[in-house]
Amino acid sequence: MSLLAHHIKKDIRHVRWLLGLWALLVLAQFVLVGMGSRAEPDDLAAQFAYQAITMMLPFLQAVLLIVIIPVLIHDEPLVGTTAFWYTRPISRSFLLWSKTLFIGIALIIFPAVVELTVMAANKAPLHDLVGIAPEILYGSLQVIVPVFALAALTLNFARFAITGVALYIGLSVLYLAIYLLGLYFRGVEETAVQSQTLALSRSMVSGGVIIVTGAMVVAVQYLTRRTGVSYALVGLGVIGMMLVGSYWPVDFMKLPQEAPPQNAVDCATLSIEVGDTSSRVSSSGRRRGREPEQIISAHMEITGLPPRLKDELPA
Repeated sequence: MSLLAHHIKKDIRHVRWLLGLWALLVLAQFVLVGMGSRAEPDDLAAQFAYQAITMMLPFLQAVLLIVIIPVLIHDEPLVGTTAFWYTRPISRSFLLWSKTLFIGIALIIFPAVVELTVMAANKAPLHDLVGIAPEILYGSLQVIVPVFALAALTLNFARFAITGVALYIGLSVLYLAIYLLGLYFRGVEETAVQSQTLALSRSMVSGGVIIVTGAMVVAVQYLTRRTGVSYALVGLGVIGMMLVGSYWPVDFMKLPQEAPPQNAVDCATLSIEVGDTSSRVSSSGRRRGREPEQIISAHMEITGLPPRLKDELPA
């Protein structure tokens, strides 16, 4: 445990300025957002400030993540002739555990705890906090695990940045090619038109593929240093992500539809027909010193009402 604590302290010391800025951004985002959510609707200045904060701070946090993780991993690189096991008497499993624990606590658990604390301070119900916690952790893993895996496959930050940009451009072009091929072979309706919940379901499963693939790459690099196997896993993960993102059929994010109540009216079958109408002037108003009233009566036939509601109507 003393060696693990010593190694984590060393990592904290190496990235202390970046880590401090990260903590400041996390606290600022959720505290200011919590305050902005209670701003009055007619306070335009507060509303615009709230929108600016919710857009800018997550972007800055993502930039910091892309910097902190490679700097942390490249202290003990996993590729090249300067790999950590060539120069340091540290076991592979120990280093994997140390880096994973540091990233998990500082970059995943800490912001999740802060966000849940702010939600609780704003009187969010406990069941909502329990339900939103896995979603917060899942969203963090979707960003952090791929960055972790890419850092494990590169020697320094320069190669990390170049590889990341090239990978992003390549995936974007590949996505566009798959989309255009789908338009050509499957048609516009099947390719471009889909329910929002199905798109969300595909995104969730695709994110799961990214997380699993990234975790496998990290484990292989730390425990075996078989970089060729890691590259093969990356290729399989990209293929799986593309296929899932385009063809996943199960819409598990769709809310179950409840049966309509017995007195619900189906507007598609509802029909109202007005028959003979008559009108007359009431003379009772003249005797009381008021203006006479015109009384209009009509025969109406309504079809399409459910039996229970129809029985409640006057004959």
